[in-house]
Amino acid sequence: MFSARLIRHLVLGFAGVYLLAQTPARAQDDEKVKQEAINKRKTFELLDKANEEYRVFFKRPETAIEFWSAIKFEMDLGKFDLAGLHMKLLLEKMPPEDVDKDLVKLEEAEGMSAFLRLKQVRQWSEHPPFQKEATANVELLIERVTKAVEKHLSDPDRIKKYLARLDAETPEERAYAYLQIARSRERAVPYLIEALRVNHGKSLWPRVRETLLRMGPETVPVYLEVFKAANDKDYKDLELRLTLLDLVKERDDKRVIPYLWHMHASKKYPDAVRKRAKEVLASLLRIGIEDVPDAKQTLIYMAERYYQQKVPFPEGKPVQIWPWDGEKIELRPVELSPYRAEEFFGARHAKEALDLDPGYQPAQVVLLSLMLERYYKPKIDQILTEPMPPNMHQLLTTIDADLVIRVLERAMEEKQVPVILPLLQALGERGEARAAHPKPGGQPRGIVQALYYPDRRVQFAAMKAMLNMPPTVRPAVASNRIVELARRFLATDLKSKALVIASPVGEEAKIRDVVNGLGFVDVLVETPAKLFDPKTGALKTEYNSADFDLVILQRGMAEGQFPYVYAKIRQYYDFGGLPMLIVVDKARERTVKNLVASNPDAIVIPTERFKVDEDLKTLVDAQVKKAQLAKLTPAEHKEFKGLSMFTLWRIGKGDLEGYDINPALDVIVEQLKSKEYALVAVEILGRLPGRDIQSRLAKITVGADDPNLRMPAAIELNRHLQQNGVLIDQNQQKELIAAQKQAAEGTPFRAQLNITVSQMTRPNSTRTGADLSNFRPDAAAPKKEK
Repeated sequence: MFSARLIRHLVLGFAGVYLLAQTPARAQDDEKVKQEAINKRKTFELLDKANEEYRVFFKRPETAIEFWSAIKFEMDLGKFDLAGLHMKLLLEKMPPEDVDKDLVKLEEAEGMSAFLRLKQVRQWSEHPPFQKEATANVELLIERVTKAVEKHLSDPDRIKKYLARLDAETPEERAYAYLQIARSRERAVPYLIEALRVNHGKSLWPRVRETLLRMGPETVPVYLEVFKAANDKDYKDLELRLTLLDLVKERDDKRVIPYLWHMHASKKYPDAVRKRAKEVLASLLRIGIEDVPDAKQTLIYMAERYYQQKVPFPEGKPVQIWPWDGEKIELRPVELSPYRAEEFFGARHAKEALDLDPGYQPAQVVLLSLMLERYYKPKIDQILTEPMPPNMHQLLTTIDADLVIRVLERAMEEKQVPVILPLLQALGERGEARAAHPKPGGQPRGIVQALYYPDRRVQFAAMKAMLNMPPTVRPAVASNRIVELARRFLATDLKSKALVIASPVGEEAKIRDVVNGLGFVDVLVETPAKLFDPKTGALKTEYNSADFDLVILQRGMAEGQFPYVYAKIRQYYDFGGLPMLIVVDKARERTVKNLVASNPDAIVIPTERFKVDEDLKTLVDAQVKKAQLAKLTPAEHKEFKGLSMFTLWRIGKGDLEGYDINPALDVIVEQLKSKEYALVAVEILGRLPGRDIQSRLAKITVGADDPNLRMPAAIELNRHLQQNGVLIDQNQQKELIAAQKQAAEGTPFRAQLNITVSQMTRPNSTRTGADLSNFRPDAAAPKKEK
């Protein structure tokens, strides 16, 4: 507890200068200053008296100041339980407004540290409920003091009162007014800037300027936004900006530098402001005026750094911006996360560069990239399943196609999927043929390159865009790849799978349990050799589906084989972008980590960590999110399958020329089991030549599990017979004849089978004559009674 002597010294040290303001020059104002100094002195005296009353007479505390004295006294005696009781009574004391006023006085006299020291008490009571209550009350008291002081120091009437007294007649009044404003720190800056703006040429103006110059560095960020004109009228403001430019130059505050690039180069500002801004910029950069770098290039350099997330921010703290509307600064700052701050400043600097030169393509590239990345990244799994917003659609389908292609190719280099997807959609809708043309050296570019990009969403968007291109610009490599992608998407069964390669013999069951526990369906491959076709080197059909979300390389392969297998997986474009979990023996962990260090999608763990627990789940989930941003949703899988089936149907019909549908035949046949796509599959098969196709159609016609397929199959079988002749064997022909006899007469199905049998038997003229002779007309329908 503070002694009376120490408290008196604190009074002298904190407010002694104000107690000297006793001259009668301006009686009314003098009295106010005297009264405030007296009030502060009285607070200390009251603390002394409360201490004495409580120490000598043990008087029951009644005021907040008396409760505070009692708390400190009991703590000095080691009676923390009684101190906790007084703290509780202090918080419960009514009315709260009066208590808060006393708390402000206490904080002003003793500082916030006096209250923060309460947190150092480890035990308030041996009784657990009391201990818990006292610990909570410490936080409540600190919070209440903080809010009370904040309210007091932010009070507009208080700030305006002392702002006006900055121009008081006596030095003592002005000094006291300054210290009170300085105590409000950044809270007072908006009022000071407004006063600076409206009082130019008046006696108060130099006092306000001096105050801004003397206040601490934490006040400068509050008025930084004033260096960015809010509107056309604000651009013309001369005196305020000249004054602030001089202030930051005198303070040598480099935080204003980003604002000065556009200011000194833009012709929207008055020449005097531009000239002064360049002088200040050169001074802060410690270079000559003639050496100031080009503003346009510097602005893009800064925008790029924000886009590429290379600008450091204080960890765990929001970025505060005090908005400026051309006349006043907002009293409360807008708080941005570092992620949003990157977007805000990156877009601002890019737009400033475009303001200096609207045709500056580097600025266009970074602005469009940043805008798309920040808009679409949070909803990456909705881009392909929902319509593009109208304004975004209009922008991307009307701006310069060369810019769209350039941004697309850059995004593919930087692996920015949220940027790639909407650009592919726009280029596809525009039918922009240049986006599908190869590079001068023959290498694929644009949409064709995206077909091989290691991300399923990108592959799908590229496939959809390519199908909208004119037939003359579809290279054979693109046509083959589209069929391959359609096959992969159709082979998906809507379950998230993990491809597990080289499982140790005897541990398959354990590995399956872990993979399933992580939320994946396991697909185990015993050895790497069984993954690829030995003749072509391509992925085997049974593993070539688009529903794998994770690759796991297990330790069941020779050490010397690992680099080859790892490199092979990474080079394969349909797996290369998937997250990879590599499980190794502890002894090899460091070696393998060094080998895969350049791959951000790979993580290496020792065998003992490969078990179902929260740590591994969190690790894998984070890696999946890092590599793909989000797993493919059922809606996306459905969209992929729908377009793939429709594409194969168009190829089968002949609407799309130059495509070979045969590589996808296995998945088309598999779709005969699908309720959604079985009819389409039947129709596709009817367009394909070959004995096997005709045999399949005959089997469906005779005895499909789904009766609804028999009629469409019969129609397609007849079409196939007409175009290709009879290719099925005698057994199937007999089955069809039997089915025809069993079908109910007069039904459409019987009619189709009649055609089928007719095509198989190919009746000659003698048989036709006999049929005509034996024909009996159908009985007439009975007449309706009137």
